[in-house]
Formats: sequence, structure tokens, C-alpha cells
Amino acid sequence: MLEIRHLTKIYEGQGGQVRALDDVSVQFPDTGLVFILGKSGCGKSTFLNCTGGAGRSYGRRDNSQRQELKGLYWSGL
Repeated sequence: MLEIRHLTKIYEGQGGQVRALDDVSVQFPDTGLVFILGKSGCGKSTFLNCTGGAGRSYGRRDNSQRQELKGLYWSGL
């Protein structure tokens, strides 16, 4: 199982901060397919980029063994 806990992504802009992801937590099963659906601009790509290690984000993804990488915690990779 892959578990992501309390993932937050904030973009800094001229008009201030934009909170693209706010305290997102999710569990994925060991097997099967997972679909991430939503309207345009709802944060699907941001979520995938953060959990894939692209860019800086705040939170962690973990299982039993943790290894830190860019503020995220990876398990079994």
C-alpha cells in the first residue's frame, strides 16, 4: 500500500500565495488501477508532480520504511 499524508503545495505569485493542494491524504492499494479524476485546474497534475518528486512540496508519502527525498518520504523505491 502507498499512503500519502498531509500533502500541501503552495505557489508564490505576485498576488500572494495560491494553495494548490491543502492537506491531501490518500491511500492506494497494493494492486489494481487508480484513476485521478477532476475538473480542469483542480490539482490533478500538481498532485502527481508532488508525489512523483517533481518540485518542492510539503508533506510525506510513506509506508513502513522511509527515505527522505525533496521533503517527501519514499517507501521501497
